[in-house]
Amino acid sequence: MNFRILMVSRSILRDMFAKNCALFGSRFVRSGTDSSRTVNVAVSSRALFDLEEENEIFEKKGLEEYIQLQVSREDKFLKPGSAFPFIKALENVNAKLREIDPNEREIFSIALMSHNNANVGIRLQKSIDHYGLIVTRMALTGGTSPVEYLKAFNITLFLTSYEDQVTEAIHRGTSLHRFILGPTGDVIVGTSDSQCARGSIPGLGVICFPAAVMSLQPMNNPSETQLRIAFDLDAVLFSDESEKVFKAKGLDAYIEYELQNREIPLTEGPLKPFAEKIGRMQKKFDRSKKESCPIRTYIVTSRDAVLGQRALKTLREWGLEIDECFFMAGAAKDEVLKAINPHIFFDDQITHVARAREKGTPSGYVTHGISREYDAKKREQAKKDLTNAK
Repeated sequence: MNFRILMVSRSILRDMFAKNCALFGSRFVRSGTDSSRTVNVAVSSRALFDLEEENEIFEKKGLEEYIQLQVSREDKFLKPGSAFPFIKALENVNAKLREIDPNEREIFSIALMSHNNANVGIRLQKSIDHYGLIVTRMALTGGTSPVEYLKAFNITLFLTSYEDQVTEAIHRGTSLHRFILGPTGDVIVGTSDSQCARGSIPGLGVICFPAAVMSLQPMNNPSETQLRIAFDLDAVLFSDESEKVFKAKGLDAYIEYELQNREIPLTEGPLKPFAEKIGRMQKKFDRSKKESCPIRTYIVTSRDAVLGQRALKTLREWGLEIDECFFMAGAAKDEVLKAINPHIFFDDQITHVARAREKGTPSGYVTHGISREYDAKKREQAKKDLTNAK
C-alpha cells in the first residue's frame, strides 16, 4: 500500500514538473544537456546582486539576524551587483544562438553558487525571476564554501566577491598546478603550468578552475546586449616564454628573440581554452555585422606592431579570430579599455590592472608565469589600494 502511494506521488510530481517545464521553458535544464559542451559560469549571490547592506548586518549582528532580515525582505527585489551586466550579456548571447538554432547546445549555462543559507534562497530566486534571468542551477551551501562543488558543477568560470573563496580555490589543486584568482575587489586568474590551462592534470585528476573576485566598488556600465571580453597576450592567451626573455635579459634581447622566432607559434597560456570556447560561439554569427553580433573580443597588448606579427600568426595557427587588436608599444592601456568598455579585461601586469580599474574597467590580474615573481610587491600594494577603494 505504501509502495503504491509512493508511486502515485512520484507520478504526480513528474506531471507537475512537466507542466512547469511547459510554462517556463528554458528556465529548466533540458534533459540530457551535456555540460561539457556548455560554458558553465557560476556566480555568487553577492556578485550577482547588491547585498552590501545585508552583509553589514551579518558582519555586525550575526547569522540569525541576517537570515531574519532576508526573510522579511523576500518581496523586496535585490539591486543588480557588479556581475549582473556580464550575466545579462551571456543570456543575450544564448537568446541569439537559439534564434539561429532552437536546439543549440553550445551555450552559456548560469549557476548561482553561494555560501548563503537556504532560507535566503527564496529572495534570491524572486530577484532572479524579477529581472528575467535564466539561472538553471543553484547551490546554497549554508556557510560552506561553494568552491568544493565547482568540479561537480563542471564550472568554466566562477565569479565571486569573497577573497577567502579565492584563497581556497588556490589550494584545492596541487601547489604546482592551479588556477588562482584574487585579490579582493578585482579579478585574478593564474596558473603555474600549461597543463592547468588545459583544464586537468593527467594522472592526478586535478581540475583547475578559473575564478574571479568581482569588485564591490562602482564600475563602468558595459553593454547588456553585447558581451565584450578583452585579453592581453603574453602570459594570458600565450605562455610567458617571451616574457621570461624580457624579464631576464631586457628589451633588446626580447626584440631579438621575437624576430628570430617570428615564424614559430607561441605556446598556449591559461586563458586560451576560455577564449576558444568564446570563439566557437562567435563563428555561429555573422561577424561582418559588428552591431548584430552579440559577442566581441579584443586584444590590448604592450607589444608594438612589428612584434605583433608573431602574435597574429599564432592566433591564426590556432584558428582563434579576434575582432579588434590594439598594439600599444608599451603605452598605457587604460584609455583604450575605457573606450572598449569590456565586461572583463585580463592582464598579467599589475600596473595595467590598477590603471584600468582607475578608469572603471573590471580587470583580471593573471598571476601566470614570470611576472608573478616580479610583481609581488606591486600586488601587495594594489591589494591595499583596492581594499581601501571599496
